[in-house]
Amino acid sequence: MTLLYALVAAALGFALSALLTGGVVRRAKRAGALDLPNERSSHRTPTPRGGGLGFVLTCTALLALLALLDRGGFRLWLALAGAFPVAWGGWLDDRRSLSPRLRLAVQAAAALWTLLCLGGVPVLDWGPSRWNLGLGGTMAAALALLWGTNLFNFMDGIDGFAGIEGASVFLLGGAAFLLRGPVPLGFLCLGLTGALGGFLLWNWPPAQIFMGDVGSGFLGFLFAAVALAGQLGGIPIPFWMVLGTGFFVDATATLLLRVGTGNSPVQPHREHAYQRLARHGLSHRTLSLALGSFNALWGLAALAALALAPQALMPLWGASWSAALAVWVLARCLPPTTDGTRRV
Repeated sequence: MTLLYALVAAALGFALSALLTGGVVRRAKRAGALDLPNERSSHRTPTPRGGGLGFVLTCTALLALLALLDRGGFRLWLALAGAFPVAWGGWLDDRRSLSPRLRLAVQAAAALWTLLCLGGVPVLDWGPSRWNLGLGGTMAAALALLWGTNLFNFMDGIDGFAGIEGASVFLLGGAAFLLRGPVPLGFLCLGLTGALGGFLLWNWPPAQIFMGDVGSGFLGFLFAAVALAGQLGGIPIPFWMVLGTGFFVDATATLLLRVGTGNSPVQPHREHAYQRLARHGLSHRTLSLALGSFNALWGLAALAALALAPQALMPLWGASWSAALAVWVLARCLPPTTDGTRRV
């Protein structure tokens, strides 16, 4: 029955998100809420933005239903609800740009809410060992929530890319929860996987709508929050680090490089590995499928390790990050180009 409920959650998420995203597309076109191309864009046609609102609303309905059915886990559902203020801030930013300080303030308030509902995160589970860091663990968790929120925003730059990342991460994470618990979290993750599938009907290259900050910030925050909550079911942090490898490595390495070379970490740019590869001829479709394949390869290995040999998660984490870093270095070695043509 558990598998049946999970499939029902995914199917309902898909159908509702597809319908809602279609409505957002039509409304955005009528309102003229379009993302206009500029010198940093990977598209050349004005395209509606804010499409993530469809799966945010779908996830809201799923989370509310689960909170009603699973009253014993009410504090957990309240903790995950911290993702919704982040989505609200992103929605406002999509409509009229907010200052980086205001966006960070909203994200910090949401992180504080989530950590208060979780009762803090004094212990970090690394698989082979558990670190009781007290307040230091909670502070590290707050940084993880903030970084996860901005991670998806940094990496949402071509059609289908962030949607594929979110769908694969939550699919494999949901399978882990069905395996180890809490099972209701598995239903939420698989429902969100279906919702992202419904969104991708509209965002797949060539995209009819972009995810926008409303969706990317929401996904990043929720991923980090779910990973922290996953410790309740004995799912250690390295498992999630493997699932998010592609985004973690590209975003982190690029940010560190820019800071190290004196560039602003918040200034828009097109220096991520996936953007450089797109400018050198790889289509959005190819890059999104490559990311999905990469995630499937390493994510299934992480799921097998979680089930059979949890001590293997740490070396698997190192191997996956090494592979992603090699791709990042290769992209950095490509000669510079100013070609910004949108490829699907």
